[in-house]
Amino acid sequence: MTKLTSSSPEKANSLSFRRGSGVRCPMSGVRCFKSGVSYFLVYLLSLVLMAVLPLNSSSSSIHLNDIHVISIRLDFLLHSIVFIPWVFLYMIAFRPIGINEKLVMIIAGLLTAFATEGVQYFLPYRSYNINDLLSNFLGVFLGSIALFRQWRQ
Repeated sequence: MTKLTSSSPEKANSLSFRRGSGVRCPMSGVRCFKSGVSYFLVYLLSLVLMAVLPLNSSSSSIHLNDIHVISIRLDFLLHSIVFIPWVFLYMIAFRPIGINEKLVMIIAGLLTAFATEGVQYFLPYRSYNINDLLSNFLGVFLGSIALFRQWRQ
């Protein structure tokens, strides 16, 4: 068994993972952790619901496209914020250890960001926006940077 730890003892508890701990998911064979997978699936379901429900449409009472924060549309800011937790919840659920597993985590986040925005292209009450897609990607990258900075310390 490989054990990864950080250099400081107070961070060792939060960053130590044992390879082989958890259970193997029967369909994919991927190592997963039951409570982490539950959190990840709830998060994924909420992303899907936000993508397909008629939020921010002309009939809704809140129009995020009209609200600006520091000259940035609140809509774009929220897209980024929603995707920041992707890497953290993926980390809790699957605990990627190798560099290839970490790249898969980022690529899966980018594909999910693309899918949630891409499905809106086919829904008549939603609209596809390339700026929303870029904001989703930005959220995945910001979460990745934050997580990688945590690992380096």
